[in-house]
Parts: sequence; structure tokens; C-alpha cells
Amino acid sequence: AVTHRAGLSNGALFSHFPTRLELLAATVEHVLTRLRDDYEAGFTRLVEHGASPETLLDMLWESMSDPQFCAVIAVYTQARTDGELLVALHDVVVEHGAYVGAINQRVARTFTDDPSVAARLYGLGTIAILAMQGLVVSNMVGASIGSERDLIGAFADLYEHSRHQWSVTHGDDR
Repeated sequence: AVTHRAGLSNGALFSHFPTRLELLAATVEHVLTRLRDDYEAGFTRLVEHGASPETLLDMLWESMSDPQFCAVIAVYTQARTDGELLVALHDVVVEHGAYVGAINQRVARTFTDDPSVAARLYGLGTIAILAMQGLVVSNMVGASIGSERDLIGAFADLYEHSRHQWSVTHGDDR
């Protein structure tokens, strides 16, 4: 099916990807790169226009609920019980995790210059990301559909509370 859709022969496909696992890892990497590039462009645009935490969380949910990201999550889930797949995906997963951590730090620094508040916002962002990933999995099996609004609202409130707490303490109205 892959060779047919790509318009390649089996030999051409396997000259680029000698194994099924290498093809799968490259596919996951391609999807994650596209999603990261799209997120980065949207994030930069929104931050330049003074986006609220809720707007950034909405964009994060949109990216994470992308059908191709859901397919990546399904592959991750399979890797849990497939050691060879886990090894094949390792570098891709580490690279993606580093990107997520870096963008999360940028979000935290967008809302404060105070290192202690930025650390709190970074932790909150990490929990928001993990909660959304869990909700993606839950939605994949038909549970929790529509709960993203509650989740986004709760995390937006927590971000605003942390920002407000910082501004009261430091006299900054960001």
C-alpha cells in the first residue's frame, strides 16, 4: 500500500528504508516535524499579537488532536510492547521531547521574566501537555469527547492565576 501510494516499486522503497521499522520511524518523524513547524509558526504569530494562555492552549489542543498525531500516539502505544519498535523510535521521541520542552519554556518566558514564576508556568505547561496527550488517547477510544474545553479552561485559569500572583507581587500588569 505504501509503495502504491508513493508511486514507487518495492525495491525503491526498501532502498530508502531497509526495514519496516525504519519506514515507520521516518513516518513518525515526518508527522512530528510537520506538526512542530505548524505549531511554531502559529505560536510565533500568536505571541506577537499578545495571545492569552487560553489561545495558546487552544492551538496546542488543535495540534494534538490532529488525526496524524493520533496515529503517532497509536504507534507510541504499540512501541510499549514492541521492543524493536521502541528502539527504532527512540531518537525521534527524544528529539520531539526536547522540542516540546523548549517551546514550553518559551511559553513560560512569554508571560513572565521572574525565574521562579517561569519555572512554575513551565511545570504547569508540562502537566497541560501530558493531560492533553491523555485526553487524545481517551478520545481515540470514544471516551471524554468534548472534555478538552474543560481541560483548556482549567489550565488557562491556572496560568492566569500564576500570572496574576506574579503581577501582584512585582507590580507588573502583564
